[in-house]
Amino acid sequence: MKVDFFIIGGQKCGTTALHSFLINHPQIKGGSKQKELDFFAYEKLFNKGLSNYHSKFNKNIKEKILLKKTFFLDSSPSYLLDENPEITSSRIYEYNAKGKVIVLVRNPIERSFSAFQMYKKRYFERDRNWWVKWVKERGGDTNNIIKRKEAEFNNFNLFIKNEICAREKGLKIECPVLKNGEYSKSINLYRNKFKSNFLLIQNEEMHKNTTSTLVKVSDFLNIKPFDWSIFSDKKVFEGSYHFEVDLETINLLKNYYQNDINFLLKDFNIDYR
Repeated sequence: MKVDFFIIGGQKCGTTALHSFLINHPQIKGGSKQKELDFFAYEKLFNKGLSNYHSKFNKNIKEKILLKKTFFLDSSPSYLLDENPEITSSRIYEYNAKGKVIVLVRNPIERSFSAFQMYKKRYFERDRNWWVKWVKERGGDTNNIIKRKEAEFNNFNLFIKNEICAREKGLKIECPVLKNGEYSKSINLYRNKFKSNFLLIQNEEMHKNTTSTLVKVSDFLNIKPFDWSIFSDKKVFEGSYHFEVDLETINLLKNYYQNDINFLLKDFNIDYR
């Protein structure tokens, strides 16, 4: 067997929504246990081998063999920018060079704020060491990680400034939000490998025009027609916060993401200026 379709990110760009929509199609089956398998991104998970990876789809293997036109879907935002995207993209390509890859992008400034809100909520509502534990579970490197202070989770400007400072020094920081908006290099890695089997979707477009976007995705995946209009008014995990960011922070982020903003405009006609 092979997993056929991959939603590879980005984080807080609508991957959960797209996954939840697609698995309603009778030809598409997700992992039997969870959405984010992260298999190709982390050494600890990858070293468990393909049999372990495929076991996540056990409930559907017979169906795939019998029907032949059933497709497996792995939706893991970690594949785009976690750990080492060059290694991750090569692993996926070597695993299934004919696989189809979808990446979602979102205004990197709004995406950063959304990620901050997610981390803030989890910091105050969960074990405050949850992020380190989450990374360790996947075999990620948590050595010499700079721990965030409580004040940072109450101040987006401080959160961003401290992360920029850490990155300029070549250091890693807890709950990073900036890296997952650095689209250009990772998108090119996948686009160059998968060529016509690569599709980029704009989160804002999917949110605004859900039905037409899903038709576009359906055509790309070459699956049977489906009434995607049933999801036209459905929102998945829509944030309960308002985008309220001061001008200083917005300018700071615009400067940080300038290359990625220019890349999306030039290559995909997506304007986040």
